[in-house]
Amino acid sequence: MLSFFLTLSRLLKVVFHGMQDRVFLALSFLYAIILLSATLFYHGVEKWSWLDSLLFAISTSATVFITGLIPQTSMGKVFTILYLLVSVGIFFLLVAKIAHIMLNANRRYKNIKQPDQE
Repeated sequence: MLSFFLTLSRLLKVVFHGMQDRVFLALSFLYAIILLSATLFYHGVEKWSWLDSLLFAISTSATVFITGLIPQTSMGKVFTILYLLVSVGIFFLLVAKIAHIMLNANRRYKNIKQPDQE
């Protein structure tokens, strides 16, 4: 449980540093809009609960498919195909940006901590 909180703390630090990066903000905003629209769609069209709709939207964009949730309508299936094409790319760009911010933070920390070792 301790490792979970340490990892969460690191992620929150990265998000805090990311708030100063325009690309990170744009990707975060775009991903939030995509998740919101998918959640609204699945809730309205597939008649899933809000939580199930959000779960499916997040898990689909992260390519972690939940087998209990499968769109039943033709419109839901077509939307899911289009949603996959868009959301997976945005999700992985956001993950790559988070990794980039983490690497830069680690480099800055090492340079500050050990400036005399060159």
